[in-house]
Amino acid sequence: MLPKNWENSDKRRYRKFRSYNVFTRNCEHFASWCVVGAKESFQVKSLRKTIAKILSKGAGVGCKIARFIMRFLYNSADEIASTFNMNFLPGIVLGFTALVYLIYCIVITIKLLSKYKRCKLCKTCFKREVVTLWTHFGAFIATSGISYILVHFLLPMIKPTIAVIPVLLVIVLLSLAVQWGIGKVRRTLMSPYECEKVPVLTLSDLNVGSMITFTYFGFQHFAIVTEVHEETDDSTIGTIKFVHYGLKSLNIFRKRHVMEELIRVDLNKASKKLKMVDCKHLNSYPSHQVVQRVKQRVGETNWNAVSNRSDHLCFWALVKQEKELENSNTNAENTENIGETKTKHKSSLCTGQTEVHVREEVRLGDVVKYGGVNGIVVNLDDITQCDAQEFEMELMVYRNYYVIREKKTINLRQKRLSVKNYHPAHCCSMSDRVQRACEKENTKCNYWLEESFFESCILKNI
Repeated sequence: MLPKNWENSDKRRYRKFRSYNVFTRNCEHFASWCVVGAKESFQVKSLRKTIAKILSKGAGVGCKIARFIMRFLYNSADEIASTFNMNFLPGIVLGFTALVYLIYCIVITIKLLSKYKRCKLCKTCFKREVVTLWTHFGAFIATSGISYILVHFLLPMIKPTIAVIPVLLVIVLLSLAVQWGIGKVRRTLMSPYECEKVPVLTLSDLNVGSMITFTYFGFQHFAIVTEVHEETDDSTIGTIKFVHYGLKSLNIFRKRHVMEELIRVDLNKASKKLKMVDCKHLNSYPSHQVVQRVKQRVGETNWNAVSNRSDHLCFWALVKQEKELENSNTNAENTENIGETKTKHKSSLCTGQTEVHVREEVRLGDVVKYGGVNGIVVNLDDITQCDAQEFEMELMVYRNYYVIREKKTINLRQKRLSVKNYHPAHCCSMSDRVQRACEKENTKCNYWLEESFFESCILKNI
């Protein structure tokens, strides 16, 4: 595995690969070390995740409880210690655990900083990893401290009864739930993509189709620029027209709309508040197409604090989605290409679902959900003869063991439509999906589940 002749200066570099180890020194470790200078194996990481999934799903609820106990033992030694009735042991264990966790966070932060300085980690990724690391540490300190106070100061005031044990268990479980879920909550509240924000010094820095961020009712807000007009020679005063999810009044509890708004700015006073989002590293649409896409959604009222905020609107208009990139590489109607995929997903059937915002994102043969109804699209209004967000389509739905055709009038400005994504390696062409679904129309089938009907229409014949 090693070259026969190498310089003395390289001996230490190669020494780490003198013996093979499937978990720490396999071929992928060696290949990644050769390319990027750091050994890493995505197969080993995937194996760890697979083992965790087997433990959680292999035996149903019992395994989920076991996995929860494993996380309990791994993350909350302080919680276990706090249940013992000894004078100083709980506090000592809690303090020692916090100290070890603090040292761990500092070491990881130093490693990340080293990678960033050696240009092996971009600034955005560095900030994300560091913030995530210390957010978990903060959650650990907060929940552990609260649990310690409750167990050792408040509960002793309560008369000892059999009910105290469930209360202790609930406290521990809630503490673990917060520590376990804090990362997911943070990711949900963050923007879909992390990008650097550059202060806007002059209006000439802005282009049509640029994404900007500013303070809106005390919160960071995103918008897409549609027009820029300079009023002074130094380009510091002028007007900006942009599209965003905004309010038509000062009442923040009223329904939000996608609207185009014009504001006058003076960068001499607000240069630090107005920033431009740097999206050069993203696979973006041309600027004129960004403006066209975002204007298609003007009038929409489907704002959602978790999944459809103004930043989601902006990134949707700006960034090409994975489904579009896959379609540009693989012709879905060409049976010779079925099974070839360039996505990151493994060869599982369902790979998630995508929310649809305009008519062009829906195709014949898609499995969709609209207004609580799931079905396969078999007919659509012509994209050139209908509104971007208001159109009609026909679905084949499975209800009471019969396949029936339903006509739906779609209004994406008021209701949400989602498309279920399936891995192309398992699926027939979109036209075959439509044909199979239509052949089952008005016939009785023996499928127990609605999903079984969908799979019978989309899976390739083997």
